[in-house]
Amino acid sequence: MVFASGAGKYQKSLVKCLPCLFFPAASLALAQYLVIGTGPTAYSALRTIRYLEPSSRVLLASDSKYLPYERYPLNLEAWLSDDFTETFEFESRFQASASYLFFQPQSFYLSPTDLESVDEYGGQGLLLKHRFTHIDPEKRLAFLENGDCIQYEKCLLALGSKSPKLLLKIPDSVAKKFHVLDNLDDFLSLKAALSDSSNIAVVGDSLKALEFASTQSTIFKGEQQRKVTLICSRPFLSDYLPQQVADWIRSEVESSGVKIVENVDLGKLKVRNANNRIQLDCGSNQKYSFDDIVTMLPRIANSKLASESCLETDSDNNSTIVADSTLKVRSDLYAAGSCVSFYHPIFQNRLSFDSSDHSVISGRFAAFNMMGKTMPYFKLPRTVADFGADLGFDGVGRIDPNLDTETFFIHKSQSLNVEKTSSSEAEAEQLADSSEDPNNDSKDTESLFKAPEATSSDTGRVNSIEVPTNIDGSESKCSESSSKNIGDDPILSCAIVYLKDDTVVGVATIGSFGRMFIAENMISHKVKRDQLVEFLPLLLGTKFSLKKPSDEEDSNMFS
Repeated sequence: MVFASGAGKYQKSLVKCLPCLFFPAASLALAQYLVIGTGPTAYSALRTIRYLEPSSRVLLASDSKYLPYERYPLNLEAWLSDDFTETFEFESRFQASASYLFFQPQSFYLSPTDLESVDEYGGQGLLLKHRFTHIDPEKRLAFLENGDCIQYEKCLLALGSKSPKLLLKIPDSVAKKFHVLDNLDDFLSLKAALSDSSNIAVVGDSLKALEFASTQSTIFKGEQQRKVTLICSRPFLSDYLPQQVADWIRSEVESSGVKIVENVDLGKLKVRNANNRIQLDCGSNQKYSFDDIVTMLPRIANSKLASESCLETDSDNNSTIVADSTLKVRSDLYAAGSCVSFYHPIFQNRLSFDSSDHSVISGRFAAFNMMGKTMPYFKLPRTVADFGADLGFDGVGRIDPNLDTETFFIHKSQSLNVEKTSSSEAEAEQLADSSEDPNNDSKDTESLFKAPEATSSDTGRVNSIEVPTNIDGSESKCSESSSKNIGDDPILSCAIVYLKDDTVVGVATIGSFGRMFIAENMISHKVKRDQLVEFLPLLLGTKFSLKKPSDEEDSNMFS
């Protein structure tokens, strides 16, 4: 594994763990800012505090044995590297160079005792392999399992969440073939276990489960592609997408080699050993045989420390820690990441999120408010997943198909029109000039985007239409999508708009990337249903080429 040094140079080392940093018996350590956790939320808070208050002293502490590292590449990017001890590519949210797992090397952190004696420039300490038992918010004390305690001025709970295991009767002979993927230890053991597996199952309904299954289907053992089965307890992606869009995604995913089995009662699964392989009986005469099974069930907030500290938890939001809109739990005590539920000023409701984007942003907001500010958490966290070469999910806001939904597709023929239009600069300029001509008698945008009559659906209203892509505003036929249309003219991308009381509360795109800043504006400005036509060309990029620019074109874009 490779991690960055503070000077910007990178050093390669397979870091197992740091030495245990025990306090002397019955000692009392002091911390100006105590952050319980070493994940992306904790590191995000650390960076924010140290940037805004350079003289601050921040202590990160948890029971992990690893240096703070990025979690989300373990689901996708890390599997695409032949040698995980070398660099691998992923989109880092903290570093200019996006090829390293650990945020900082061991030399970046001080021990808790050294942190107390730093100079006016402050510093950051790290305490690993120590578990906290409870917190006394009144006395501002955090108690460790070894009997010691830490006196803090401000404390942040960045406890994260974890994946539960399947509650099944599993024979001991195949118990080691059931896996979860929560942390770096899980990844290392899972990669070793799957090295000889040619047929695996992924159990889960989430986008992350689909992303992991799609990643595994790209792995070959010799010339044989790994067989992957995704087992869902509900209809495929029914927690995120309308039925029509889920059917399209399903056909694309299955064509890539992932078999999907849905509506399986996980509580009634029967497991037995069949020649050292797992035989899984899903009922209804559905029996499968696998080498290994990876469970990716809905994650559970790590709120045990909060319960032991008599802090309020929200049973309606995954038993998360209750905080106000500024992420404040008690006086000088805050919580951030997937372990907290808070009042969202835009949605005017108490919400909790479990996404990599939320973990970073909420850490920043909490750190900002720990330093005396009172800024409410107004950000709309994104949900991102990649399950194909050009098939990625990008959503923001409330992604709930039970709301009213409007669905808009881009077909292959429309993409060709766009690329053809932009292939000639002179022609593109001419078309752009004609579109800006006030005397142009072409049909206006609203008439082009006029939706057909709504069709009834169990998951809300879905208006599925073709989005015209001609930038000159020329007439383009709008019609309801059907299986025949999809077969004759394949879908390349789509946008789903989620509405409550005819107001946009969520937006998701599939196959159209880098548009969520537009979606955030739609939600924050409370765009109405009849105003969608003004945003769709930007949201789906229909006035731009869908072809990825070359490196030279990309570098010269703003020159």
